[in-house]
Amino acid sequence: MQNTITQTSIIDTTLESFPVLAVNALDRLGYSVSRASKQLDQVLAVERLDEQVGRDWWRHEYRVVLNWSLAVSGGIQAEVEIREVKGGGTKHDCQRRADEIISDCKQMRGAPKVSLRQRPHPPHMVLPSGAMNKRCRKLDI
Repeated sequence: MQNTITQTSIIDTTLESFPVLAVNALDRLGYSVSRASKQLDQVLAVERLDEQVGRDWWRHEYRVVLNWSLAVSGGIQAEVEIREVKGGGTKHDCQRRADEIISDCKQMRGAPKVSLRQRPHPPHMVLPSGAMNKRCRKLDI
């Protein structure tokens, strides 16, 4: 039996950073992202699970469609649709998965971010002054 659940939530982040945040959240939760489109404002992902109960094996497959748009109140309005394609799960299982995705996106947006450009270089990596200019002139940069 196929179960489907749709959940919408506001996430306090920017339109530019949300696609990366969503893909990383899905990946961290074990989903395989099959397509991420900034043009369509959509991420498609799937999770396939094999579970053994006694001597029986259960195969589950969950498909995720994550859409987003700018929220009127600010931030991003994210809509998560989870559909169980295979398996014997319940709507509650799909709801729990949607909650996990939304929760992970909200946690990630609050995580401190330090880009490689902002990190201090270890002392052995710092070039003497002028060394980069000489190297760049040789490469015609």
